Amino acid sequence: MNLVEKLLQKLSNTSISYSGGNFNLFGLPKFKSYSNGTIRSTLSRLNKNGLIENSDKGWHLTAAGKNYMKKKAESLKQFELKHKKRNVNGSAGI
Repeated sequence: MNLVEKLLQKLSNTSISYSGGNFNLFGLPKFKSYSNGTIRSTLSRLNKNGLIENSDKGWHLTAAGKNYMKKKAESLKQFELKHKKRNVNGSAGI
């Protein structure tokens, strides 16, 4: 392995925690709980379904993938979180 590969591997393996997730220094999420085979299999399935494609710059969403993500985002309902005030004795207030 040459010096460039060693440096890229080191940067890729270094992680930071941000917004509840772990990311490498390139901003890519770290998938510690999934094996490389599982990730490859999932990427392959998404590719076969036309949702992502691989280019010389890496994986990216296709138009169909962007449409799928847009539909998913629109289907999520936004709920306003309301917290009940507690009385001094711990019971819920009105």
